[in-house]
Amino acid sequence: MLPLLVLVLAADPSIADLTAAAEKGDPAAQTALSFRYRDGKGVPRDNAAALKWARLAADQGHPAGLDAVGWHYYRGLGVKQNFDVSAGYFRSAAKKGNAFGQQNLAASYFSGSGVEQDYKLAFEWWEKAAKQGNSEAMLRLGTVLAAGDGIDPDEAKAAEWCEKSAAAGNTDALLLLGELKRRAGKFDEAKGVWEKAAAAKNPAAADLLKLLAWRDRKPEPEKFAFVDFRHIHQGWNNCAPTSSAMYARFHGSTATPYDFKRLCPASPIGTGTDWSDLIAAAGKLKMKWKLLTFPHTEAGFAKGTAFLRGELDAGRPVVIDFNFANGSGHTLVCVGYSTDENVYLLRDPAHPSPGLRIMPAEELEKLWQSRHYSRVATERVRPVIVVDRE
Repeated sequence: MLPLLVLVLAADPSIADLTAAAEKGDPAAQTALSFRYRDGKGVPRDNAAALKWARLAADQGHPAGLDAVGWHYYRGLGVKQNFDVSAGYFRSAAKKGNAFGQQNLAASYFSGSGVEQDYKLAFEWWEKAAKQGNSEAMLRLGTVLAAGDGIDPDEAKAAEWCEKSAAAGNTDALLLLGELKRRAGKFDEAKGVWEKAAAAKNPAAADLLKLLAWRDRKPEPEKFAFVDFRHIHQGWNNCAPTSSAMYARFHGSTATPYDFKRLCPASPIGTGTDWSDLIAAAGKLKMKWKLLTFPHTEAGFAKGTAFLRGELDAGRPVVIDFNFANGSGHTLVCVGYSTDENVYLLRDPAHPSPGLRIMPAEELEKLWQSRHYSRVATERVRPVIVVDRE
């Protein structure tokens, strides 16, 4: 959930002109100046300055200023993160009719960030934002309807919202729209939609076009496998519970990502989730999972990927954890491989639905490793979560 805060002005004013108007108390100029500092547009990025100007606009009741202050508290930009405060600002902006405030309030209700979690209210606020032309809210409606994430699934309505979002310029909506057409057996239409996304330079489209053929290919043990199931988008910083929910649903559960997150009280919403807590949460949801690790070595990678391929040949996906060069972590689900192409197929909860990506083995070797996946970790390894069949 990223707010697309845009102030429509008759012209693109200079920083000097904006500052002069802002200092005179113009809330629209104050908000615009806040965005410039937040995004580093024309000035060095400065979250403290951005928050200062947004507060001045918000104090005058300016809807976009209220939403901007809420976003600073939501993300902890220039201020200590506080979901209670962010939800209050989003609510004020939303009630004044600000579409971005409505979108962000919906996301707060959906995740229970600063408010009691309420899928129904989340959906209602997304609808309000969508009816004002907010393409991201339109896509979120399509995403939750397609996944059945906290609401009864309805692929026909999901497709309608995706079409509206795409018409408003959101190319990510084309990814899910193509997926919905593929599910309906309209393969030529799915291909056409993804080709349109590729022409619009959407980075995920090329993989989906290639996978269009692969997803109907018969498995060949030790050569090719693909395990299909529905994607769930993670929202803000919720990759491990979302990957866990996708994995659980594959095995017949109806658990949502926030069902898992609520069962991990040591990891509040908006923070990373300890894998030991996820396994305990799975137990409370009547599933028996286990954590396995492989050495962070070349031999460990060979052994680990042999394990992945064995599970996938048996028709079972595997939850894995990544660490990036900047030190951040990410949890995904490995769903397939091709030895001819020397690639692995992933369901990525951070990617727009359907969240499929193709990863070369050499890239997987670099990324599939972690020492922060759990408090039980004592060294950097290659961790996985699988069903305990013992």
